[in-house]
Amino acid sequence: MNFRLFKKRIIERLYFSALIRNSSIYLGSNLINSVIPFLLLPVLTRYLSPSDYAIVAMFQILSSLLFPVISLSVQGAVTIKYFDKDRIILPRYIGNCLFIICFNTLIMGFLFYCFGSFISGISLFPLTWLWSPLLFAFAQTLVMLVLTLWIVQSKAISHTLFQILMSFLNVMFTIFFVVALKKNWEGRIEAQLITTVIFAFLSLIYLCKKRLVDFTFNFGYIKNALRYGVPLIPHEIGGLLMMYIDRFLLMNMKGAADTGVYTVAFQIASIFGIMVHSFHKAYVPWLFEKIKTNDFLVKLKIVKLTYLYFVVVLIMAVAYSLIASWALKFIVGKNFTGAGIYIIWFTIGSAFIGMYYMVSTYLLFAEKTYVLGLATFFITVLNSILTFFLIKVNGVLGAAQSALITNLFYFALVWFLSSKFYKMPWSLKNKQKAFLQNAVRSVNE
Repeated sequence: MNFRLFKKRIIERLYFSALIRNSSIYLGSNLINSVIPFLLLPVLTRYLSPSDYAIVAMFQILSSLLFPVISLSVQGAVTIKYFDKDRIILPRYIGNCLFIICFNTLIMGFLFYCFGSFISGISLFPLTWLWSPLLFAFAQTLVMLVLTLWIVQSKAISHTLFQILMSFLNVMFTIFFVVALKKNWEGRIEAQLITTVIFAFLSLIYLCKKRLVDFTFNFGYIKNALRYGVPLIPHEIGGLLMMYIDRFLLMNMKGAADTGVYTVAFQIASIFGIMVHSFHKAYVPWLFEKIKTNDFLVKLKIVKLTYLYFVVVLIMAVAYSLIASWALKFIVGKNFTGAGIYIIWFTIGSAFIGMYYMVSTYLLFAEKTYVLGLATFFITVLNSILTFFLIKVNGVLGAAQSALITNLFYFALVWFLSSKFYKMPWSLKNKQKAFLQNAVRSVNE
């Protein structure tokens, strides 16, 4: 065997083993981080009523909707620039991204102050607590920036320990406030707020200590980060609305109690979603390194891996939903046992989102973020209409059914668009072409 070819194959195996190792670490991290709050379900479903649970869920929804507006996906921009750090001053770029985050937080705070009554009315979230999701989203943005840096630096251990400590402290505060002090939904929100603010402060200390932030103003860097992030706002907001519009509609059409039960089912199914997202975290830097070579045969291997992933993730989704539905009666309080009927719809829907992750990355690599924004807007409108009508026809179950259907359409649409804007050998014809290229290369070598 040619030594150059042997060396290339060894490097490829090392890349792949790094992918498996890091994805395993992220999977373990996210499983622990999902299991720790999951262990809270027996506590929360016994100390909180379904209505209390719905208020906590609305806090999480408002925080999630604020996060992309405040962050403007600066962590994604930093990911791209990290691989281009020879041409920019990365700490200065990060510092200017922090300027964006602070400015956006002030703007959203002003809007919440002016339109607080309206926001509280449509979300049914207490007006006096409306500041809390804003503070939580700001702190979460700082935490996510550091976690993203660790992902692109392949510091999976640091990423894992940070998340585990954060989850552990969250649980301790929750038990103290909800169980010991009996503060109901207020205690659960306070626990999340205090934990996230503490770790946001630690994130800033880390950035300064490692000299990863430089607060020298640079309009060019701000413009570049905005060019990346602003087109993603419809995509991010649309994706979150697609995920959470069901609870908005259920709160207003079916009431807080049904929404609370429905939310428990979503949380149990979300553990599977965390599993597929874990693989994606490790997969993105690996994929970017691979497709930068623009080697057709490498792309073909990526496509084969993707098709294998599609099959595996669907099989795992069915298995997980069956096990989770059976175990539900041992996990939650008696007021929440009706959640079992919704789990399979959420879990298979999460599998389609995992498949979406695998194909949407190509649009991000090609910097076609506006395409994702348009696709997400279309699917969000479809999801809103479909959810409304299915709730009318099938009640609460209709909302879960709508989640699965729209996730399937979302995956299919983004796959189609990514194939148009970034060429990958998805078809059999391309595989035949690869076979011929490989034969020619073997002869030459």
